[in-house]
Amino acid sequence: MDTGFGSVGSAKLTLTSECLAGRAATLSVVFAGAGIGVGSPLTLTVSNVTLSGGNLMLVDPGDLVGPASLLSIGAAVGGGAALCEVKLGAVKSVGWGGQGGWDASASYIGGFSRASEDGVVWSKCGC
Repeated sequence: MDTGFGSVGSAKLTLTSECLAGRAATLSVVFAGAGIGVGSPLTLTVSNVTLSGGNLMLVDPGDLVGPASLLSIGAAVGGGAALCEVKLGAVKSVGWGGQGGWDASASYIGGFSRASEDGVVWSKCGC
């Protein structure tokens, strides 16, 4: 087992809203922080993110900016499962995902998130 004391992490999430009044919003959010982890030095976790909280019906990018964290706990023998929690400002997502590698691990990264400079990009949708 490898311990990740003093580790750093980052993620870029491209988020797309549900169809709202014939339009869908897409926004990229960047997260960076420092944390701690125990387990294999290299694993891959894949999970869907369904955000709740904040003022999401208005697609307010400000709700995704601020203190943020990523928590992942999982195990894999070639393939496996992981519990993942993502918090971005006023919203969060908790769910299960797939994990690859030969591993049993837990990690937590705390930091800050910010919206991309492109802002919200609107597209038409069929709803």
